[in-house]
Amino acid sequence: MEELLRKLVGTRIDVNCGTNIFYRGEVMSSAGGILELRDEDGREVFIAEDRITAISPCKDQTSRPGFII
Repeated sequence: MEELLRKLVGTRIDVNCGTNIFYRGEVMSSAGGILELRDEDGREVFIAEDRITAISPCKDQTSRPGFII
């Protein structure tokens, strides 16, 4: 998993860590079993790689009803 995540550094992904636990952000690094993401608000999120069940690339723009982008 760590090798795959290293290839994705700089890309935006969705990370699934369980039934209803999702994270979205840009991959900053992957080392020592920890994935570091930067979310849309600029906050850093650290995720244990052994808890990740699925990852997928995400689209650049998200459509949010009621918000002008």
